Amino acid sequence: MGSRKGGALADVAGHRHSRPLIKLTIQLGGLPAGSAIAMAERYSQGQLSAATPVYILRGHAAPIHALHIFSQNLRLVSGDAEGWVVIWDLVTKRPVTVWKAHEGAVLELKAFQVAAGASEIYT
Repeated sequence: MGSRKGGALADVAGHRHSRPLIKLTIQLGGLPAGSAIAMAERYSQGQLSAATPVYILRGHAAPIHALHIFSQNLRLVSGDAEGWVVIWDLVTKRPVTVWKAHEGAVLELKAFQVAAGASEIYT
């Protein structure tokens, strides 16, 4: 896997990273009109608890700026404020590869399937 100088991302599979990537599932379907606004108001007043993450993917030390799901919803690519890109396997919840794509922030990510089993990542 990738590693950063200075140890900020020394072990991608380890859990020593300061900012987790969080997957949340929120279902609002079937609510009466205005219910989402009412729920937001109740949350802001402290009447509702925060959503609980289903999984926490740890691999970035900087804030996440871009996400893209690809490969038939089996892979996630994430980019952060320091230019690092991580490709995640969504079945195992582990990073597949990590690299420094830019000196500055990654603002957008896209993945395109170019052949059977092969994808290209654009940042």
